[in-house]
Amino acid sequence: MTMKTIDGIVIDATISTTNDGSVTLHARGGGKSPINTEYAKGMLAILEILTHAGAHSIKVSVTSRSAMKLPAEKRSLLFNQSSLWPLPKLEDSSTNKEHLAKLDQRRRTMSKFIAKHGRMVGAKGSGNGTKRITISYDASLEIDWAQYQGGNDE
Repeated sequence: MTMKTIDGIVIDATISTTNDGSVTLHARGGGKSPINTEYAKGMLAILEILTHAGAHSIKVSVTSRSAMKLPAEKRSLLFNQSSLWPLPKLEDSSTNKEHLAKLDQRRRTMSKFIAKHGRMVGAKGSGNGTKRITISYDASLEIDWAQYQGGNDE
C-alpha cells in the first residue's frame, strides 16, 4: 500500500483512519518483501497534513500487536510528562522548508520514544522506531484522509 504526501508525492507508507479523529501508521517490515519502507516519510507526511488542518497537539499511542496487550495508558507516549505532543505551528515558520524541518525534528523525537516503548530496562540497542502507531487529534478538524491514501503502487 502507499500513501500520498500533501504535495501528492506517492510514498511507501500505509495508513488507516477512523472517523473519531485518529490515523494509524502501519509498521515497517523487512524480509524478502519489505513493507512501508518509507515509514519516516509517512510519519512526517501525517504531521504535515495535521498542521495544515490546524492541529496544535496530538496524542501518540503504540498500537503494535504486543502493545495492544497493555492497558491504554501504557500504550501512550508521554512528552514532558503529558500525553499531548505539541506540534509546530505553520505561522511560527517563515518558510515551508523551516516548518518541515521543525516537523521532522518532532518526528525524530517521536521515533526515539517509539523505539524505547516496551523495551526491557538495560536492553541493548536502540529499539524499533517503526512500530505501528495511532495518532489522535481534535476530531473537529476536517481532514479528508481518502485523498492521501493509496496511489500508484508500481
